[in-house]
Amino acid sequence: MKRFKDQFRDNILVIMTVFIMLIIVLTIKTFDYMITNQQDDDIQQLSGFIMNSIENSVSAEDLIQNYLVEILENVTYQVEEDLSGVELSTIDVNFLEEIKSRYKLSEVALFRKLENDIIIETSTAEHEIGLSTKDWGFWYDAFSQLLA
Repeated sequence: MKRFKDQFRDNILVIMTVFIMLIIVLTIKTFDYMITNQQDDDIQQLSGFIMNSIENSVSAEDLIQNYLVEILENVTYQVEEDLSGVELSTIDVNFLEEIKSRYKLSEVALFRKLENDIIIETSTAEHEIGLSTKDWGFWYDAFSQLLA
């Protein structure tokens, strides 16, 4: 009978040990699953936040760019009014400096079309005078179309 009790007790200990091990494994798996899902949710939230930030930045950039284009168009029309009636041969650096300061521009230059080039005839930046635009790619094409 004592042997039976010892054997029963040993069997119960083995069963309880297996049961406790099973509970530990299930608990670990459950926490792992919960943490993984939480990480996925966090990553999705962060991705959404980043996408919204990018969209807002692009929208703000478009707004600023449109505003700057509007300002440049207005300044262009005002400079055009200032230049109407002025003989181009009489425009010198002092006149360009006056326009530059009046409209708060960084530099002002006048271009002249030659047979196969467009050069800077007069400029507030002295080192630009006589500069060829033939190698400027897109800008040369734009100046050619503008002067045509």
